[in-house]
Amino acid sequence: QQDADEAPEDLPPLSFGLPGDSVVELVEQVITGELVIRGDFTIDIMEDLRMLSVAALSKVCENRSVPVIAEITQDIASFGSDQPEFLIEWHLLPPLGGGHYCMEALRRVSYGNVEPPFDEVIGPPPFREMLQMEVRGYRPMTMVLITRWKVALANFTCIFRPTVSPVERAITQYTTSAPPGGTLEPPQACKDGDPAVPEWIPPDKQAEIVMPGSCPYATTACMCAAFENCTWQPNMGGGRWCQPTTPPGEVACGFCSLQA
Repeated sequence: QQDADEAPEDLPPLSFGLPGDSVVELVEQVITGELVIRGDFTIDIMEDLRMLSVAALSKVCENRSVPVIAEITQDIASFGSDQPEFLIEWHLLPPLGGGHYCMEALRRVSYGNVEPPFDEVIGPPPFREMLQMEVRGYRPMTMVLITRWKVALANFTCIFRPTVSPVERAITQYTTSAPPGGTLEPPQACKDGDPAVPEWIPPDKQAEIVMPGSCPYATTACMCAAFENCTWQPNMGGGRWCQPTTPPGEVACGFCSLQA
């Protein structure tokens, strides 16, 4: 956690490089947040849940996985419970220049009730299905369903701070697809020192638009795959976009390999 009197540039660098990577020291926009998971599982899958959560988070903001690091702890109040609760504190490195869009994407996929019952119109947050796809694709947990779990993705902040990052970060730009019928917009960084963003509010209150699972809200192929009756199609403005299709919608595994 950042001290109130500590400037972002004085924070210790966060290391996003993997062993063996060529790395470079940069000052970059970093998104930080929390993920709370509670369910009918045992604590021996604690590290598995951290790993799977990191994998799901890495696919929210960009079609290529972005670097994410995370630590997991158990809520003391859930010690001995048959439904343990874990807190995952994570840091995500958005594509260069893509902090603003990444924050928006995170807000979209976290919109809705964090546990059942879900709103009949809105449905569950799309991040739940992204996490379920990761769980389903992990052999030791392939039969595990997260249907009754609490999955709360929240408390996002975005600041510029020192990082130790893979060398390719110096040349990688934001490439997520254009909006329907539009063109790719110039990158927008997050604002330095912004507080936690408020909950995402859909731009229209009509039921068919409010649903966060509506295809046009998906900014990556894996987010599109988490929505019902959507497909990942070429966009006239460049790249691809998520559009409605007749049931059952599908996204080719070549665009989102975590699908079972």
